[in-house]
Amino acid sequence: MSASMIIINNPIVWFILLLATGCFVVMLHFLTLSRNQTMSTPQLSSWMAILPTLLAAIPLLGLLGTVMGLLDTFAQLSEGTLDMTQLLSGGIADALLTTQVGLVTVVPGLIMLGLLKKRARYWSQYAQ
Repeated sequence: MSASMIIINNPIVWFILLLATGCFVVMLHFLTLSRNQTMSTPQLSSWMAILPTLLAAIPLLGLLGTVMGLLDTFAQLSEGTLDMTQLLSGGIADALLTTQVGLVTVVPGLIMLGLLKKRARYWSQYAQ
């Protein structure tokens, strides 16, 4: 099965992408506001507490997808529907794709979170 079919058929990959997109939208919203708009926005402090937790969940969801994929692969192997070559070449690679998606999506999010924290610190010092 190709990587694009795995992404389409895997609900965990969709949830990872949805969660990452939601985090990116919130962070981009606050990063594009001016200093005066952000200082008057009380949601910034609440989002700054929530965003690290949401971003930390993304690679864990990828790991969950990998574990589920490996369990499915070994279940198919025990039923005799896969031979060893298919297991090594396809099944494990398919299972690891969710971890890859989780890691690829969380890295830009952590970079944006760092920029947002730096900007929030600067704005709070500038306001005083």
